[in-house]
Amino acid sequence: MPYAGLLPWDEASTQLSDALRHPDAELRGQALASLIFSVRYDRGRQGELLALLTARRNEQDPVRNRILEGLASLPPGLWQPASLNALGQVIRDALNAADLSGATGLAAERLVVALLPFHPQWGATWLAILVQARGQVNLRRLGERLSTRLVQTVMPALLPVLHAWETREREGALLQALRSFGRFLKEVPELLSLLERLVRQAATSFTSVGALSLLAEHARERFALLVPQLLNKDASWATQPLVYTHLHEQRQDLLTPFLGRQAFSGRFSTGRTRFVLPIGDGFARWTLHQQQVFAQTLIEVSRDAVRDIPSVISALRQLAALPSPVRLQAASPGTFLGRLRGTGAPQEDPPLRRLTELAALDTSDLALRDTALRLLGRLDTARGVPALLDTLEDDRARIAIYTLRRPLLNLPPAEALRLLLQVPRDRVTVLKEVVRLIGDLPGDAAYHALLDLSEQPLHRDVRVAVLRGFWNHLNRPATWPVLLAAASSADAALSDGLVRLPLHALQDEYRGQALSLLVSLLTHPEPMVRLETLQFQTFVTDPERRVLGVLLQTLASPHTEEARAAGRVIFSSYTGRDAPVVAAAFTHLLAQPRALVTATNALQTAALASRRQAAPLVRAVLQALAADPLTMQLQVDLAVSTLDWTELGEQLQRWADAHLLHAEALMGAVNALLKARHRTDVQEVETLEQQLAGAGVESRRLALAALVLSAQAPGSWTPERLERLRRYRADPSVLVASAAHFTLPAAETEERGNAQV
Repeated sequence: MPYAGLLPWDEASTQLSDALRHPDAELRGQALASLIFSVRYDRGRQGELLALLTARRNEQDPVRNRILEGLASLPPGLWQPASLNALGQVIRDALNAADLSGATGLAAERLVVALLPFHPQWGATWLAILVQARGQVNLRRLGERLSTRLVQTVMPALLPVLHAWETREREGALLQALRSFGRFLKEVPELLSLLERLVRQAATSFTSVGALSLLAEHARERFALLVPQLLNKDASWATQPLVYTHLHEQRQDLLTPFLGRQAFSGRFSTGRTRFVLPIGDGFARWTLHQQQVFAQTLIEVSRDAVRDIPSVISALRQLAALPSPVRLQAASPGTFLGRLRGTGAPQEDPPLRRLTELAALDTSDLALRDTALRLLGRLDTARGVPALLDTLEDDRARIAIYTLRRPLLNLPPAEALRLLLQVPRDRVTVLKEVVRLIGDLPGDAAYHALLDLSEQPLHRDVRVAVLRGFWNHLNRPATWPVLLAAASSADAALSDGLVRLPLHALQDEYRGQALSLLVSLLTHPEPMVRLETLQFQTFVTDPERRVLGVLLQTLASPHTEEARAAGRVIFSSYTGRDAPVVAAAFTHLLAQPRALVTATNALQTAALASRRQAAPLVRAVLQALAADPLTMQLQVDLAVSTLDWTELGEQLQRWADAHLLHAEALMGAVNALLKARHRTDVQEVETLEQQLAGAGVESRRLALAALVLSAQAPGSWTPERLERLRRYRADPSVLVASAAHFTLPAAETEERGNAQV
């Protein structure tokens, strides 16, 4: 029945005639919906449709709902003026029904609102009728369907409806309707006036704030004029985010009374508690006096013993965001550095003073103390640095040393370095962070400070930090002796500063030192150092083959993970030029079965990623493995995974002719072929079948496996392949015939069924 709506009107009427008279309401509703849909393509029949619908005015609500849903879903532009009276009668019949449901009423609203841009007078009239009958109408996103011309046409008819909502205390519906006009609000002064009256007179604060937000979004100038008037009448408006954000960003001249020095009672506040502006940035817009007043408010909040800790911490964060009261625009660098050293005239700085008080060692609340320490590092102009430096000799150092990073790195490098070198060194945690900070500083002075530290007896963790500090100085000649000496150390912990060196920006003249470092790490006595080094390497640039020998020796490692990682690096970094050396390494591994399997699997994995690159290495390794007939299974797996089909066929034929494909190897080759679906050239596997089909019994068994592989995709058992399968079933060898006999493709069953039919 839904498809009947795609037929011409006459055919649809004929097909649906029985359903239209059916006693089942669901079937009648579907039939009417389909008939309504057909008018979409035959618009001249809308009169007949409306006559039919009017005649069914007494239908029950589920059927009526399908009718109005169908009408609302039609393109609103198809309705002709001559049809509007009849369409209105359909809506009137629905409103007159005692069993009218909410869903049916919403469908009627959708229909009227959709037609409003096309027939504004009719739409406004029926909006008023719907409002009277249902109390309100949802205009949805009417503004998205309007143009400037349509707005001017619709408004004269629609404004009386909106004014009626205003006088009948339909404030929520009125606000929703005004919101639906979107960007067109500013083009109709009457709508803006309605909004302003809602802001001032709405019974609920929610409606007032919603109306004000619409003004802020679509009529910014009127919003800006209205805000001072609202504050003059009711100061509690300043507690609303829309208002205090406007004051903060645009009208700082009105802001001073609302900086928390007094409480206001009104529509949005009881007057029992001071309201503290929840503003966390942008204080540079304020005057110095406003900043000082607000700072005093925040300090009082932080001293309020009754307030909860999260509120106090929030106030402290705001306090830390206030700008420095010292005007630095005209100050010389010497004055700035002098102030950091503690010289010069003292300046009044309430945020700094309060945070320093809370950061004192004897502060009982550790949460506030640690928060104050962290916030000292956020103060602008690095003015919290001296206070933080004073905390580095006690338990507060664990917080302060990490807080110092941002302000110190914003200082001139020479001044930051001078301060860092004065930090006490008796705490390992502090000294580690000092070393990291020095390593992040640019310039020769910081570099030489690192060199000096590298020559001193240091805690192991600090020495690791020194090595990490050299990461930013890899293109300096004095760096590499330090790194190489650390790589030769028996202390495995030092590898943390060496394994992950960022070599992407290394100059060519230092590539040799980097390779020497890699060799030292790969030959380190600790297996974890070697493994971590291999796991970090994805590719090695080794033109002189200084690392290859070490990697090949690692293939024989008793640690499987290490051997596997070495194989991955070898087969991703070296090509056919190195095939003889790689083959020799595999020859040495013949006496170590576990290591041999690991290395072969690594080569096989690399070949899956790039068979062309790995092919020369695979051929050389196959020759090396051929020296031991016990490795035939490994040879078969490697060959099937990597060689192209023609070369694989030749290799399998040579093994078969030499009677090397014993039972295990033969079935291993069969299983490897059946699992070769991942190969990118699997569509060409029939080449292999053709090579092997006319040879010995082992070759024919492999040819059958190639046939099954070629037909694994859905629909790939073509009549030709089914015929070849039947030939394998008739093979004189039981080895081939039995496997073919129990190869049962579904396509064969379908073929037999079709033949019987």
